[in-house]
Amino acid sequence: ARKRYERFHQLPPEQQERLRRRAQWFKNLPPERRAELRAKWQNMTPEQREEFKEKWRRDNDGPGERGPRMHPDRTERPERPGRMMQR
Repeated sequence: ARKRYERFHQLPPEQQERLRRRAQWFKNLPPERRAELRAKWQNMTPEQREEFKEKWRRDNDGPGERGPRMHPDRTERPERPGRMMQR
């Protein structure tokens, strides 16, 4: 845990914030979904994990970043119900 703490504090502030947002997103998922994603991650090979992380970075680090997407395999953001009524 100490090494993770030290690595986190060596990151630039932008990356720290991005990691905080992702952790908050994960924490807000239903427990079943968190368990599902955790199991999926644990069953991946190291190569698959690197590929997954690279796809996540590619999808979320480009110009005009809008924050982390709901899932790296998802191409569009879901519409919020409140916004539909404002149109």
